[in-house]
Amino acid sequence: MATAKKESIVVSEKVSKVSNGKSVQIMKVVKTDGSSADAGKAVLELQKRKVSYFEVYDEETKVKTIYTKMLGGKNYTKKVIDTSKKQ
Repeated sequence: MATAKKESIVVSEKVSKVSNGKSVQIMKVVKTDGSSADAGKAVLELQKRKVSYFEVYDEETKVKTIYTKMLGGKNYTKKVIDTSKKQ
């Protein structure tokens, strides 16, 4: 009997939402199947849509990758954070 390996990669984007008359920034999870291939497709789609901030979190390796883009910029800055280590 083969068991399916559960891959858990979460992609989320920062969106603005109006709450009680004030603009609030929240992280919205992008729907993926949790595989690295699908997460890669989601990253390319977010870059195509020119989203200014989004994160990719791998629950298995405990690594968070943050993508940011300046308002007038064309390229994304990529920052990798290992969350398994205590600071």
